[in-house]
Amino acid sequence: MANRAEIETFESVKDWLNFLSEGGSSETTITPYLFRFGRLCDDLKLNPDELLASAREDTEKFEKMLAAYHREKLKATTQSNIYHNWQVLKSFLKHNGVALRHKVAPPDLDDHDVPSKETLKRLWKFASTKLRAYIMFARDSGMAPVDILGLRYSKIKDELERGFDYPVVKDVRSKTGVKFHSFIGPEAVRDLKDYLGTRVDREGKSLVNNDSYLFTAYLRGQKALDYHSLQDQFKRTAKKIGSNAQVYDMRRYFMTNLQADECQETNIEKWSGHSLGINKNYRKLTIEESRAIYIKHYHALSFSEGLVKQSEMEQKDKEMQELRDRIAQMEKSQAALFEVIKPGQVLQMVLEPDEVIEDALDVDAEKRGRYTIEGGKRLRAIRRTLELEKAIEDAKRKEDEPFEPVDEEGKAFIEREKKRWAEERSKAKPAAKAKKKG
Repeated sequence: MANRAEIETFESVKDWLNFLSEGGSSETTITPYLFRFGRLCDDLKLNPDELLASAREDTEKFEKMLAAYHREKLKATTQSNIYHNWQVLKSFLKHNGVALRHKVAPPDLDDHDVPSKETLKRLWKFASTKLRAYIMFARDSGMAPVDILGLRYSKIKDELERGFDYPVVKDVRSKTGVKFHSFIGPEAVRDLKDYLGTRVDREGKSLVNNDSYLFTAYLRGQKALDYHSLQDQFKRTAKKIGSNAQVYDMRRYFMTNLQADECQETNIEKWSGHSLGINKNYRKLTIEESRAIYIKHYHALSFSEGLVKQSEMEQKDKEMQELRDRIAQMEKSQAALFEVIKPGQVLQMVLEPDEVIEDALDVDAEKRGRYTIEGGKRLRAIRRTLELEKAIEDAKRKEDEPFEPVDEEGKAFIEREKKRWAEERSKAKPAAKAKKKG
């Protein structure tokens, strides 16, 4: 009875499935519903019509039978499994006019720990190529399993094929109809490309097209991977490392780790596909703004030990930009000086500032406080020279610190400036000494 084709021959099931489909449920939602319903019919040894007739004939007796079944089933399975089976049965009976008073308590998620990075890293090492890609995609995007399994390649194709390190994924939640976007990082991109590369025909030609599901049941097929097959693969792999991790834990890991990294709650909700309520009218970020925030917090999700925090990278970029701005200001100051004083005099001021200032201030008492226009220009030039000297020393001290520019262009720029100033200083020393002797 667990066979889908056999279950769908019953009119009561057909009507129920049409109702679910018209209500917005996707194929990836309906498939696990049918799987659970079929197993439940097998356990109770009733086909769908017999099960419905029994519930209609004596609802109280039927509920007592369900309660006994759940108590017995709990010995061999989890509360979560029993709860979801009951939800499917309740949906089927309610659509066919039978309301159950019997309730099943939802699983206590507080008793289930969110897997650590170390646990997921070990799980990843034992996983197949397909499961590795799924683990990384789910970990990085925070999307619900049902939405990932229903995702088409066209939703990520553009930026993935253009080589983006953090491509955007745009989708609509099958459960709520909420439009949302999320991202995946470099580690998920790597594993996803590896997996997609295995989906080829016998001649080596790719079988992945715009309408292909991102994750398929078979390498050479186009049928979507269903939730229960994924869950079985996940549990078998988790068992190898002695873990009770579940498929949905990827979503919990995503939210928990980003919250711990102090990522804003509305961003986490948006990437997860949750409705923002009234906040959606006030919190509207562009894709690039959202991507920048995601990149800043990606280290909280990543398994890579050597991944530098984005905040630290931003600080290095900021320091490098300040250094460039300082050197640019030096060049402007130098150009302003050359308008008033000859280059030789400027360099003499840099090399012997005290003596030059004393000479500049050595004026008659009568003239103190009422400098000529030319004298005022000269003194302002001296002040700019001293500011230039301080800027040069600050820049040199910054260069001596254990800091590596973030790009080759920055390194080359600094080296050119060092060489230029060294050459000008070496030329100025003989001229300054000769003038002093004279």
